[in-house]
Amino acid sequence: MFTNNNIILMQNGKEIRLTKVQELPLGLKLDIKGKQNTIIIGENCKFSGSLIAISNNKSTVKIGNQCTMVNLVLSINAGENQNLDIGNNCTFFGRMIVLRDSSVIKIGEECLFAKGLSMWATDGHTIYDLTTEEVINTTPEKLEIGKHCWIGGDVHILKNGSLADETIVGVSSVVTKTFTETNTVIGGFPARLIRRNVGWNRHTIPNWLALKQSSK
Repeated sequence: MFTNNNIILMQNGKEIRLTKVQELPLGLKLDIKGKQNTIIIGENCKFSGSLIAISNNKSTVKIGNQCTMVNLVLSINAGENQNLDIGNNCTFFGRMIVLRDSSVIKIGEECLFAKGLSMWATDGHTIYDLTTEEVINTTPEKLEIGKHCWIGGDVHILKNGSLADETIVGVSSVVTKTFTETNTVIGGFPARLIRRNVGWNRHTIPNWLALKQSSK
């Protein structure tokens, strides 16, 4: 696994190539069966019960600085040259992100994903026309999550489900299309626009109100 792939840990602005399991960050496991794959883990990341599984070749996973991953599975298989790019200061509380075919996922900085996330850059299996045998469900070029998005619990983001910056996604929503407007709340099955002109932060409501009061 370490001989045929590049496993890199960033420390003090330098790339440290890992050569054995014991050098991995605590709470992160790797299961890599392919070759020429690259995993870059940013500085000061925290992991708990998380796994990166790659069964193909020439794919790249880049995790930004100060990210937190709890009970998250990154599964990359059935294709080559997949790319997963996670921005700085992102937090994941579990489930899975799946890349297949030639899929690409980009996640912006400062995003928060609650428990039960399911993100698929492809459908996973082939749907084709019976007459022509032409593939109907081709994989989009990229699935992209903007900066500072808050994804509620048990949300499914499917292959066309890109989000603009500052998007809030309601609990148990299914995102099936691209939303381009910033500072919105979306939700439902399938997800739709619920509210415009909103912002959010990681403070609890009492803390947020106290901060507002102290700043007056």
